[in-house]
Amino acid sequence: MNDEHSFELVHGSGNVFRDFDDPNADLKQAKAVVASRIIAALDQRGLTVRKTAEATGFAAADFSRIRNANLGRFTLDRLMRMLAAIDVHARVAVHIGQDAPASRPSGTLGPPRPSPQGNRIGRQSDAQVP
Repeated sequence: MNDEHSFELVHGSGNVFRDFDDPNADLKQAKAVVASRIIAALDQRGLTVRKTAEATGFAAADFSRIRNANLGRFTLDRLMRMLAAIDVHARVAVHIGQDAPASRPSGTLGPPRPSPQGNRIGRQSDAQVP
């Protein structure tokens, strides 16, 4: 790459946290996917954080933090409960196993990994998440 305007295109793993060697990559990716589904549900329904807080019992500040991708103080469990309170059709599943399928179903996290590192965290939903 001698030209200052040229660049190398590198394909990621599907998990930016793993690409940057974050030790909590899978957890952070799972939280980001669930948070994105929460944001999508709010947007699809035209809900403000205040209206959502009134309807769900969760704090408006929590929904504001999610909208701003400030997920550090949330557990995956709490994000899952918040999603369920907004979208009763959403389903979140965690899969832990040694098998590594050739491909993952739509909406699951990360690329297939060979055994024995076949652990994965995935999400299934009736609605498609971009």
